Amino acid sequence: MGVKDKIQGKEYLLRDLWNLLREGLHRLIRVLRLAAEEWDYLREPGNAESLKLLKKELFRVLSAILPKKGKGFIRIGLSDPYQTGRLMEAAALLYPVYGKQKVDVIPEFSESVFETDLDIRGRIYLITVLKAAVKLLMDRNLRAMYRHFTGEGDTDVRDQSGL
Repeated sequence: MGVKDKIQGKEYLLRDLWNLLREGLHRLIRVLRLAAEEWDYLREPGNAESLKLLKKELFRVLSAILPKKGKGFIRIGLSDPYQTGRLMEAAALLYPVYGKQKVDVIPEFSESVFETDLDIRGRIYLITVLKAAVKLLMDRNLRAMYRHFTGEGDTDVRDQSGL
């Protein structure tokens, strides 16, 4: 496999990553729009407490998963300068994660290139993720909110099944 094939393979990988990130952002926007429509429902006392729990556990899991130390650089360029710019937009969204880690993202608009020298260190404690999942699954109001937003079943939090 030649150098050109490797670069083209990395372009496809980056394009797939970009599409995945874009789909995730579109889903997030849909959820936020739905949340705006359901603002009164979300402000009910039990639901507000459940949302606080969700936020707390989400930040706890993210802080446990993200790398603690890192340094190096990523030099990246796609064949199309427009696509390189779009990729840099995505990289800018992640700057709070890698900016503190002394990781430089260097765009290359004139050629297709993917070059990196990274040293990233951290730990992922599975128990933190499992503990958060159990806490969220045990919250009756959160389960009711899930059913409310997905349209599954009755949203009455007092139902006898507890699910």
